[in-house]
Amino acid sequence: MYVMVALASIVAGVIHVVPWVTGRFDRWAAWWGFGHILLGITAAGAVIREMGGGEYIVRLGNPLAVIAYAAIFVGLRSFAHPDSKNRLIMTTAAIVATPLFFSVDATELGFRVGYLSGLRALFDLAITLIAIRLARR
Repeated sequence: MYVMVALASIVAGVIHVVPWVTGRFDRWAAWWGFGHILLGITAAGAVIREMGGGEYIVRLGNPLAVIAYAAIFVGLRSFAHPDSKNRLIMTTAAIVATPLFFSVDATELGFRVGYLSGLRALFDLAITLIAIRLARR
């Protein structure tokens, strides 16, 4: 499953990054695309960890997943509001991802899963609200 998530996310990311690089799309496509690529890399990290990768995979992968979710959110937000400023959102995402960097022990798995799932749910909710507002507009 992680292999498919990794491949699908990376392909979806590349599909958006290429038009941004060529100038066809604005910066929203870069946020959206690089967010998906990063999300795909974190999913691939889970596969590598299962194949004997070290603790650094968990230490880096989970916080980077939060950054990826934030970048995807910023991509849609930038699409809906091209003049939006996103530094605060990305800084906040980095701050709330920090506890995951220090949570690598196997006994903390429940905390990591719950915390990461909660953050992802918040970003999904925020994306849904922006999408609904965009559809109404």
